[in-house]
Amino acid sequence: FQPVHNAHAEIIKRALRMARQVIIIVGSANQPRTYKNPWTSGERKAMLANVVQRSMFPGCETAVRIEENNDTIYNNPAWVMRVQAIVAHHTQPKDHIAIIGHRKDDKTDSYLNMFPQWGFEDVELIEPLNATSIRDLYFRKDANMNFLHAVVPEPVYAMLQGWKGSHEYE
Repeated sequence: FQPVHNAHAEIIKRALRMARQVIIIVGSANQPRTYKNPWTSGERKAMLANVVQRSMFPGCETAVRIEENNDTIYNNPAWVMRVQAIVAHHTQPKDHIAIIGHRKDDKTDSYLNMFPQWGFEDVELIEPLNATSIRDLYFRKDANMNFLHAVVPEPVYAMLQGWKGSHEYE
């Protein structure tokens, strides 16, 4: 979610149609800003809340929770335990739990294999563009904001426009 883009929004829409409850977990919480993680977990939660609001469809009664998870470098079991605790907090023991996402490559989706007790809803590649590519374009001085406007949801684009002139951007 660095930043939230159209493929993320599409996966959220699909999850809303499939589930009574959707839990979105924002990683790398409480970390300093870096090129790879330029937005705080609070800023990403705000992006996601706006995208969720726009993704709701008439009659949708799906509960959406947006939670944070700190990174635990070199300690995947601790990270997994926190994710499980977040999910357990919002579910009952007999609930059917599944992760929805796209298996891109071993480097970026290895976390999907860390929860064998849960189902997995595989989503095809929605767009051949990822958050890393979007950041690479966004942080160029001559960024093509019209292109970025086409690949991120409207509220995220508005945030990116306003953030471009900020001290944090620099």
